[in-house]
Amino acid sequence: MITVFIKQSALEDIINLKKIYEVRLNKLFFKSIKKNDIVLFKNSQKLTKCKIEEIYTFSNLDKLLKNIDFKYLNSRTKNINENKVLYNSLYSDKNINKYGLIVFKIKIIEN
Repeated sequence: MITVFIKQSALEDIINLKKIYEVRLNKLFFKSIKKNDIVLFKNSQKLTKCKIEEIYTFSNLDKLLKNIDFKYLNSRTKNINENKVLYNSLYSDKNINKYGLIVFKIKIIEN
């Protein structure tokens, strides 16, 4: 099982079924995750076990947001522009251009 540390708000969204996609830079660690892998998402207070149902890769944020419904990325944003601001605060354009983005469609299997 793979462990991924995640912010409290994102973990709450997963647990409450408001977030079914997890976005990360497509770096070595995340490239190793495969479809049907079991991933433990956790922070200092909670954890949840999820199955990776699908994996998508995108070269930039615009392509991601054209193909993935932003409503299932998090509950804190109300439109695509707010999602761009959020993800640009997490990942620099330089790193997105260098690595691209990987998106995991997840399904909770145990809380």
